[in-house]
Amino acid sequence: MSTAKLSKREKAILLFYLKGTLSDLSKALIFFFIFYSLGFHKEFFYGLFFFVAFRVNSGGIHCKTYLFCFLLSLLLLSSGIILGSLIYLPKAYSILISMVCGFITCNLSPVQAATRPKASRDFIIRARIKEAMVIGIFILVLLTTETNQPINIGFWLLIIHTLQLYVAYKRR
Repeated sequence: MSTAKLSKREKAILLFYLKGTLSDLSKALIFFFIFYSLGFHKEFFYGLFFFVAFRVNSGGIHCKTYLFCFLLSLLLLSSGIILGSLIYLPKAYSILISMVCGFITCNLSPVQAATRPKASRDFIIRARIKEAMVIGIFILVLLTTETNQPINIGFWLLIIHTLQLYVAYKRR
């Protein structure tokens, strides 16, 4: 596909998504090297999976600079990995807390960056349905499996995601 046939708007959108993708990939690569050097590479992959799964449809805090975005993402991801590796709650509490987080997240999402146009009602409904499906599947996994480190990291990242989503919702 030749970019010469794209309109100015289409080129701008393409460039926006390309920059965003490269930015996120570069952060993930740096995170990997940090966690790998600390001996937490498996935990990093578990955490990154849940971090992306929970955030992709609901959004959250958006930073104005790459550095602040990097630092905030590192803080949130590290917190989930550390808490998920150290603190295990009884399964019933984990399920109940996950359900509460799911309810809150689905009611607040999506929280988009201020630079994006206001979301349409259809977009909001689709994002909430997708988020409900992701969290619903997570709760189903919680219900049907024994507690383990990957799931526990996901549990703590769901709590952290819900908290940062609430902060982003209040700030907009």
